[in-house]
Amino acid sequence: MAQLIIKRSSEWMNKAQGIMVFINNHKIGTIYNGEAKSVEVEPGTSVVKAAMDGYESKEYCLTIVPGETILLKLSSFVEKWRFMSLMPAMIVCNIFLLNSFHSYLWGFTMLPFVAVLLYYFTLGKKRYFILKESK
Repeated sequence: MAQLIIKRSSEWMNKAQGIMVFINNHKIGTIYNGEAKSVEVEPGTSVVKAAMDGYESKEYCLTIVPGETILLKLSSFVEKWRFMSLMPAMIVCNIFLLNSFHSYLWGFTMLPFVAVLLYYFTLGKKRYFILKESK
C-alpha cells in the first residue's frame, strides 16, 4: 500500500465549504479549509479529482509505487490568480479617489477581475480547483 496526502490550502475563497475528493470515482471524503486528509491507496494508476457544488478540478493522474507517500496540494483558482487579492483595494480606490461609481475608469480597472470571475463561474467550472503534486 501507498499513502496519499491531500492538503487543502487555507484561502478566503470557499472558506466555509468542504471540497469533496474522489479517487477513481469513489468519494474518499470532504476536506475543509486548511485541512489535510491521508488515505491508503493501492499501487498502480489512480485518478484524483476534487468537486464542490458543480465546480471541479481537472482529473489528476498518479502512478503510485508501493510504500510511496505522495502529497497533493488542493487550492482554488485564486491561487493561480494572485492579482485577484487586489480587487478590494481597487474598489476602495475607485470609490474614494475617483468619487464616482459611474466613472469610465471604474469599468476599465475592474474589467480584468470581472472577466476572470465570469470565466471560472461559467466556462471554467471544470478548472475551478487545482490539484498539483507537492514535493
